[in-house]
Amino acid sequence: MECSLETREDSGFRGKQYFSPELLPERLKARAFRLNGEGAFENREDVTVLSIRRGKGRMVLNNRVYPLEPGMVFILYPYHVWKAQADEGCVLEGEECVMNMGAMLFLFAIPPYHRPVPVFEENPSVYRLDQEYKCRVEQLWDRLLKENESTDCYGGRMQFSLIMRIMVLCRKHGKVIDCSAF
Repeated sequence: MECSLETREDSGFRGKQYFSPELLPERLKARAFRLNGEGAFENREDVTVLSIRRGKGRMVLNNRVYPLEPGMVFILYPYHVWKAQADEGCVLEGEECVMNMGAMLFLFAIPPYHRPVPVFEENPSVYRLDQEYKCRVEQLWDRLLKENESTDCYGGRMQFSLIMRIMVLCRKHGKVIDCSAF
């Protein structure tokens, strides 16, 4: 299946000046990961966007258990406690982007994120994407990882724009996962 990176939702970012030197993220780092077995518990003061590309497992997140499978994206706000674990005999592969909270505050100040909700959401956002949007998100992650390899990964308009587009696709087209269903 061939996927286009452009959607009507994210094309609105083109040609508009959303950035100023004061609003670019101070820290934005993306990386690919492979996990065989169980990871350590994480508790960050930054925002983490975590995407699963291959494999199966589970995520313990704030004492709730979520399944991990391809097409799942987690948007973890500061101070959530979480740990990923691959199923026995499986290797989890995916991507992770960590950015400072100042960048997240900026995200909620612009369309399409302008909405009357608190920035520090009590529950993390967990999405499952269908094949079409999973493919688009994977292509955006590939571009983000390439940008981090070729430029200064601590801040940058392209990296921030790409992670915003990933989050927009998840919020608009992902199925919200509630762990109480498991």
